[in-house]
Amino acid sequence: MRVLLRLVAFVRPQPCCFSASSFSTCGNAQDGKINDALNYCVKIVRERDFENYFAVLLMAKPARARIFMILALNAEIATLRHKIKRGAGVAGINQLTFWKDALETFGRHNHKKGLLPRQPVITALNAFGSRADVPLLLRLVNARQQTLGDRPFANVHALESHSRELYGTLITLQMRALHEAISKVREEGEDKQKEEKRQLEMTDEAQNAVDAMACAIGILTLIRATVLLLRDGVVLLPQDLTSIHGVTASMALREPNSLKAVVRDLCEISDRHLSIARSPPSLSAICPSLRPALLTCGLRADHVLSVLRTNNFNLLDVRLHQRHPMSALKLWWRNKRKKY
Repeated sequence: MRVLLRLVAFVRPQPCCFSASSFSTCGNAQDGKINDALNYCVKIVRERDFENYFAVLLMAKPARARIFMILALNAEIATLRHKIKRGAGVAGINQLTFWKDALETFGRHNHKKGLLPRQPVITALNAFGSRADVPLLLRLVNARQQTLGDRPFANVHALESHSRELYGTLITLQMRALHEAISKVREEGEDKQKEEKRQLEMTDEAQNAVDAMACAIGILTLIRATVLLLRDGVVLLPQDLTSIHGVTASMALREPNSLKAVVRDLCEISDRHLSIARSPPSLSAICPSLRPALLTCGLRADHVLSVLRTNNFNLLDVRLHQRHPMSALKLWWRNKRKKY
């Protein structure tokens, strides 16, 4: 009961006001602009991505500011998908170019602070980010850009590749932030240090686990978004599967549930990826301290699969667009057990 009360207090809505020093030991922690920028990042992550918000609060404290910045950047770029539509002009494209230019400017070692845009997420990036992350952050932007043309994926392989580029990159960025935060904490005992260092390295097995989780959540996220995209006349589902099941774009637009067979196949593929990500070799390859980076993806994948299986793959089920009512408790419990 005590644990439940603490958890309720932890997630109870409250004014979003954090100081940079509560997340990191940055030298500019007392700078008001940096605190405001960090509060902005925390606010939009909480409003647009609550499960990730809660997951970050379960992570190592020194890594939180950097991860909130990464998630805020992802949230800002993700919203461009709704702004860039046919006949909507170039405003959305210009915003995408803005983020690319800002990241490239930050990545230059000799950049002057005055050249960076006065935007809260960019301010947080300058305070807590790492230039080594810039290639991955640009990959994140490019992955978001790939679906802006409203063209369906040619096949399942293309969807999996896009998922690795987007969600795999997002997971890797969080793992890197956790890795660098943990590496600063000195452990007692030389053997323990060596074992921790070995586990923190991104081995092939660990990368395979990340890629598998990314494919699982990428496929299921597309399924969740399908009905919303259909309202705009957009079908992104893999063409190889829609062709196999004889479903045309016009059929999908008229009746979303004509896609049930396609959705069933995609769920099976996603479930296989999820099993790979959670297999004993994958779990042993990822240091327990880095596993929180996969927490939210695992929870969401389980929730979407559960809803679709219980409703016979009905895309119109409103639960697909709602988070699990016990998501905070599930995240806390999985983190406690070092699972994802």
